Amino acid sequence: MTDTDGAAPEPRDDALYFLPLGGSDEIGMNLYLYGVDGKWLMVDLGIAFGDESTPGIDVLMPDPDFIEARRSDLVGIVLTHAHEDHFGAVQYLWPRFRCPVYATPFAAALLRLKLMETDFADEVEIVEVPLSGGVSAGPFEVELVTVTHSIPEPNALVIRTRFGAVVHSGDWKLDPEPLLGQPADKDRFREIGEEGVLALIGDSTNATVAGSTGSEADVRAARTYDGIYNRWFAGGVMHGAYPADILEALEPHMPEGWQDLPKPALDAPDASLRDHCGQV
Repeated sequence: MTDTDGAAPEPRDDALYFLPLGGSDEIGMNLYLYGVDGKWLMVDLGIAFGDESTPGIDVLMPDPDFIEARRSDLVGIVLTHAHEDHFGAVQYLWPRFRCPVYATPFAAALLRLKLMETDFADEVEIVEVPLSGGVSAGPFEVELVTVTHSIPEPNALVIRTRFGAVVHSGDWKLDPEPLLGQPADKDRFREIGEEGVLALIGDSTNATVAGSTGSEADVRAARTYDGIYNRWFAGGVMHGAYPADILEALEPHMPEGWQDLPKPALDAPDASLRDHCGQV
């Protein structure tokens, strides 16, 4: 690409582009673009939360000016999963794009709940994609591959174009005993590798830390309510409650028997406190 007048350069038609507008070399605000044949595909549209370095600012979002100026060539937004740093900006920025949003059922359900806070919920075309399903959008063919993460239905993406395939990992780890969902589909990843991959665009959180990430199952016993209460909250009270609409969205995706997990033995005068404790 060349830039002769100071304006954003136009991509050539004879190349495949990867353009991160957020989420690269930072935590949060994930917004990635893939471009080919004059068309663009967006992967994720997330937020970051303000901290002591951004006083008075609660939510941060990526700068979408580049793709907003080309929204007629934006064929869709594919969400890898439903964490705020990957889908939390849809409710704020979608009117600047007005394109279809592709998501698995869990992410789609939570997105619909968030869009209820807006005045354009009925305008957003949300296309539900089954697990291990696919998306066809313009010159892009996208395959979803199951990975493991701390939320239901996380996905890696295989983005295929006439130039070849790129694997976009999303957030992931290799956990043989995940508490939510299935283990990462290593067999499918092996097949994809044998088919040939141009590039791996990978989440690198903790990549500089030696060793491997432990399984969620390894810490399950320590994270029962009795364990949390006795270790961290002795002398105080922890009360966690989910609104009924969130629970309705979560329940189909929870491990079998989660309703029967132990609750802490709290000497609370209000029985409703114990009744509202649960592990999700």
